[in-house]
Amino acid sequence: MKYIYILVLMCLSFLNANAQKFELGKVSFNELSQKFYPLDSSASASILYCKAKTIFTYQKKGFSVKHEYEFRIKIYKNEGLKWADFKVPYYVGYETINKDFVKFSDGVTYNLENNKIEKSKLKSESVFRRDLDKNWNEASISMPNVKVGSIIEFKYTINSENLVSFPIFNFQYEIPVQYSEYLTEIPEFFIYKPITTGFCKIDTDVKIDLGYQNFEGEHKESLSMTYKQINSIHKAEYLPSIKNEDFVDNLQNYKSAIHYELEKTRFPESDEKNYALTWNDVAKNIYNQKDFGKELEDKSYFPENFKLIVQNQTTEIDKANAILKFVQNKMNWNNEYSYSVDKGVKKAYKEETGNSAEINFILISMLNYAGINANPVLLSTKNHGIPVYPNRTIFNHVIASAEIEGKVILMDATNKHSTLN
Repeated sequence: MKYIYILVLMCLSFLNANAQKFELGKVSFNELSQKFYPLDSSASASILYCKAKTIFTYQKKGFSVKHEYEFRIKIYKNEGLKWADFKVPYYVGYETINKDFVKFSDGVTYNLENNKIEKSKLKSESVFRRDLDKNWNEASISMPNVKVGSIIEFKYTINSENLVSFPIFNFQYEIPVQYSEYLTEIPEFFIYKPITTGFCKIDTDVKIDLGYQNFEGEHKESLSMTYKQINSIHKAEYLPSIKNEDFVDNLQNYKSAIHYELEKTRFPESDEKNYALTWNDVAKNIYNQKDFGKELEDKSYFPENFKLIVQNQTTEIDKANAILKFVQNKMNWNNEYSYSVDKGVKKAYKEETGNSAEINFILISMLNYAGINANPVLLSTKNHGIPVYPNRTIFNHVIASAEIEGKVILMDATNKHSTLN
């Protein structure tokens, strides 16, 4: 035990000796010459530091937020080279505000060449964008000249008008993290609830400060305002890697992370507005969307001989089973999960293909048309994560439920081989 204790002290001393003021462009010779992560020699790479800051900006139409992120990553083994390709998903599926936007900058790869530090800058042609689905896009980079021993660093910002929730900030990753920090500067008009997950120690410090905004008025005059501001900083050091194990459904559910959710706003000369939703609020909000509730009510596409599907069935269970089999045989799932339609149930039925919402909306409508009380059930799949608080964006799938003979029976017609319940 004595030797283990000494070894740990030596590792911490090495890390402290390499500690510095974390900022882009300040890569040290010692960091580049490091052959392995002192606290985990099996690590293929490590995050030397990651920092993020959320700040509010004000323009004529109101407040928006900017989330700024900085990363410095050290590559130790070939398996760690994948960290040179970094991806950032961002939300674009808003109905009343502008899409989020991601911008990368200050990307540099550092290598030791002949005992000198050589830099390779990220070029614009190595920045990519693609659509993931109706609600999400992805920005990504491919860092240049990365090899074992390299250090990469980059910055990206997410500009957003979404004040209801911030992106999740992860302190922990699949590789070790030496230092992680998240700072928020929130005007007094907004009250947020920080939600933490994971098991690593996170130190938090909160203080009240003065904030100010300079902005352009209606007639292009220069204006400014000052207010009290809540500054919070969350820090963590020497976080171990978190790795997938058998029976782990979604690794994100176990990472040490923090997520800010808006509880209420309190502007001068205005009533407080409560944003802390209940599950009932979420259900009503989603049902009232045009690509949800109205689609469930549409029966104009039903086949003229619909009654033939159930005419020989004597019980509601038999009718439900017959309708499920009909939809399964008719429709083909495009492998896209969603709780809202893309092209609509009518077009999906005609083309015999659709996302999970379109197929199961058809099933629900047909069950109701046959006299069976059926309703949608919102879900979050394993890969999407666990809903820990009421929020409509945490769902990504919908199935059918039917009340038959005093029991609730669940159905999902996206799988051609599924049965009742």
